[in-house]
Amino acid sequence: MAKTMRWIAAGALAAWWLWPSGGARVPATLQAAVLSDGYATIEDGRRIVTYDASGAVRETVAAALPPDTHVVGMVGGAGVVYRDGTQVVVGLLDDDGSVLDPHRFGRNVRKMCAQTATNQHRWAVMWVEHDGQLWIVRGPTRRGAAELVAEPTDDIRAQAAEDYCGVASAEDRTVMLWRGGGATFSAVCDAKRCGGAQRVKLDARHKIAGYGCTSDGCAIVTRSAAALQASWMWLRNGKIEWTRPLPSAAEGTRVTAAGAGKQVAIAYGIEPEPVVRVVDRTGAMKAVWQAPSETVPGLAWNGSALLVAAYRDGAVATSIVRP
Repeated sequence: MAKTMRWIAAGALAAWWLWPSGGARVPATLQAAVLSDGYATIEDGRRIVTYDASGAVRETVAAALPPDTHVVGMVGGAGVVYRDGTQVVVGLLDDDGSVLDPHRFGRNVRKMCAQTATNQHRWAVMWVEHDGQLWIVRGPTRRGAAELVAEPTDDIRAQAAEDYCGVASAEDRTVMLWRGGGATFSAVCDAKRCGGAQRVKLDARHKIAGYGCTSDGCAIVTRSAAALQASWMWLRNGKIEWTRPLPSAAEGTRVTAAGAGKQVAIAYGIEPEPVVRVVDRTGAMKAVWQAPSETVPGLAWNGSALLVAAYRDGAVATSIVRP
């Protein structure tokens, strides 16, 4: 993140406790992203850390951005996406915490959607306008990919998204998921446009906690009165293939999820330490990481390498896992 960087337009998440006994402030949001040459994390919009491909810290930047700011990997370095009044701001992050040449999108933003789509191909963030229309801004992580696109999804009215809306990477595509009026829908976007909405047959009594996707399906995590469960949805038709409980989930835990290759990583809280499990389309599930953390870790896949961003002793602690 250098001062010479310029915007190139053509080129989960939260703690289940926030105040540990020592009194140190734990971030309410800890999100991870993929850069063209490594990774980045953001804590409540106030601290952005970049890492090399091994997970070693490269640079730390203090910022004063909104708490729900998204960090993404743009051509040129780490970038941020956040709501500012009635619009969404997108721009590269400078090394003093300011935003270089910010671009504004949207007309009358009602709310930002959950999650950040981020991988080695591209990134995306979604929001809902006051007229109920879903908007998405997406761009390349590296040079040579498709250009930045910010647009309304013209054929999708979100009546929508009153209960949930989110976005996730699916290799070189992006998957939108939203729920309103008890009905759940998904749509798949490529580099140029988003396809039409299709119905997803999820139990409307179960709240959506997060999801991650592969090239052909998504693992959607939902919360019932007593448990967390993951359901596999096929992208080609929105059908649910299986539903499995997530073992030993702590009551009320937050969830983060991200997919790559043929598997989806899901992070959630159990006692005494949070865990990351991977699932695939067959329903197979295994733990690949468990360690002390004062938050549910943030996750980001760069190819076959999974960054797990935990939080302990007042700082982000990263691990690279290759399930």
